[in-house]
Amino acid sequence: MHYPLGQLVAALILWSVFLFQFVYGLIFHRERLLGVWRVWVIFFLGCVTFTFWGDYVDMALERRFGGLPIGVYIKFYALIYAAHLDVYILAKVDPRVLELPLIRWIAPIALGLATLLLLIAAIEGWTMSAYGRLAVIAIRDMLLAQYIVRVFLPILWRMRQEDSNRVMRFRHTASVAFCASYLPVAAGNIIVFALASLQSPLAAQAQALFHPLIYICVICFICMYLPRKLLEVVGRTPQVSVADRLHRLANRVAVETGQEPLSRLSWVTLIQHQDLLDDQIYRDVVYIMDYSPQLAQRSALAMQIQALQSENLEYDQLARELAKL
Repeated sequence: MHYPLGQLVAALILWSVFLFQFVYGLIFHRERLLGVWRVWVIFFLGCVTFTFWGDYVDMALERRFGGLPIGVYIKFYALIYAAHLDVYILAKVDPRVLELPLIRWIAPIALGLATLLLLIAAIEGWTMSAYGRLAVIAIRDMLLAQYIVRVFLPILWRMRQEDSNRVMRFRHTASVAFCASYLPVAAGNIIVFALASLQSPLAAQAQALFHPLIYICVICFICMYLPRKLLEVVGRTPQVSVADRLHRLANRVAVETGQEPLSRLSWVTLIQHQDLLDDQIYRDVVYIMDYSPQLAQRSALAMQIQALQSENLEYDQLARELAKL
C-alpha cells in the first residue's frame, strides 16, 4: 500500500500526542480520566480517522477483507460517533442541542443502517465500487455538516468569546478552526460525488484538489489536544520577552541614577512559573517608576517615561510600553 510521507508524519505526530497525553493522564490524573471519557474517545477516533484516510487505504483494506468496504466504514463510524459524543459534551454548555431531534438521532440511525448494510454485504459477498465509496463519503459528510453548522460552530465560538483563560481560549480557537476547515473538505467530497454521478471527467481532478485540505484539519486537531503545560509555556513567551526588556530598562535606570543593579531570575524559571514572572514584571515596573524622577530631567529616557506617566495607562499596557523604550 502506498502511504504518503506527509500523511505518515502527521499520523505519527497525532498518535504521539495522544499517547503522551493519555499516559500522562493515567499517571498523574487517573481519577479524571473516567470523567472525561468522551473526550478521550473522540481524540482516539480522530487519530484512527486520519490514519485510515485516503482511497489507497480503503482499497488496500478491501483487498485484505475480501472486498468488504472496511476502510470506508471505519471512517464513517469514527466520524459520526465522534460527532455524536461531542454533542453530549457541548450539551453541558447549551442543553438545548439535545432538543434538536435530527441532531440527537442522526448517529444512532446512520450507524444502525450502516451496520445492517455491512452485515448484508458480508453475508451476500457484496463488494463496493469506487462510486459506492464516494456515495458513503458524501452521505457521511452531509451528516457531519449538519453537526458543524447547527451545533459545533455556534457553541464553540461562544465558548471562545467567553473564556478568559489563555490555554482554553487557544483550544476553543483550534476547535473552531477544525470545524471550519472540515466544511470545505466535506463540500469537496460532496462535489466529487455529484461530478461522479454526472460521469464528469472533472471528478478525479476535484478529488485531487480537495483531498489535501484534510491536512489543515489535522493541524487544527493536533492543536486542540496539545499538552496544557506546553501551551502555557508558549503563552508565557511574549511575557518573558517583556520581562527581559523591562529588566534591562530597570538596570539602565539604576545605572543612570547611581543605584545598585537589580537581580533577576533566569528565563527558564520565569517561563515555568507564572507567579514569579508576574512578580518580576511588577517589581521592575515599580522600580522604574520610583527612580525615574531621579534621572536627568532633560535626558531622552526621562522624557519618554514622563510621557508614558502622563497618559494614565493601565498597568498591563504601561508595562508593555515601558518595555519598548
